[in-house]
Amino acid sequence: MGIVAIAGDLAAVDRVLNVGEFLAGLVGFVEGGFQLLVGGCWVVVVGWWLVVVGCWLVVFGWWFLVGGCWLLVGVGCWLVVVCWLVIRGLVFRLSVVFFTNFLSALNTNTMSSYRDLDIYKISFSLFLKTHPFSLRLPKYELYELGSQLRRSSDSVITNIVEGYGRRSYKNDFIKFLVYSEASGLETVNHLEKIQFLYPQLVLETEELVKDYKLLGGKIHSFADYVRGSWRS
Repeated sequence: MGIVAIAGDLAAVDRVLNVGEFLAGLVGFVEGGFQLLVGGCWVVVVGWWLVVVGCWLVVFGWWFLVGGCWLLVGVGCWLVVVCWLVIRGLVFRLSVVFFTNFLSALNTNTMSSYRDLDIYKISFSLFLKTHPFSLRLPKYELYELGSQLRRSSDSVITNIVEGYGRRSYKNDFIKFLVYSEASGLETVNHLEKIQFLYPQLVLETEELVKDYKLLGGKIHSFADYVRGSWRS
């Protein structure tokens, strides 16, 4: 009896041990499954963030691509504008050179005398008006203010003629044109004095002053032309 009882106890203990091992294996299995589940969740989270980051990279890449295209378009347009301005400047300069050379050639070929100059024609016509006008002044002014008026009016013409005679020397030509313009201003000043001293002659003096001022502008413009384009 004693031996049988012991054998039964040993069998019961063995069964208990087997159950314990089973439970331990089950717990280990559950723990392994939980760890796998946690690892899978982390993989899903990391994968999601990678997807989000990838989408942002795609968006930024698209914007960079669009920005790069606009940059290329802008640089291309800028280069086109610069090239157009350069070409236009060259065309303008060539046109100016051609036009000035044409005027110089035309001037050289068609101007055979100082009488062909418009400023000479105008100044001579004004002299023919100014001289008899000065003789209408009172007798005591004929050799004072009248004489100064006649001399300055005549100087406008003679300086044009003398300058043209020195046209082979550009600087001399310009110098005498400056003298002519200065004589025109002197003539205007004499006429203005007559306006104040002799009101009865205001109408004639106003017309002559206007004409001499216009002539002065023409002489100045012609001097600029000689300075820039005249061929000696």
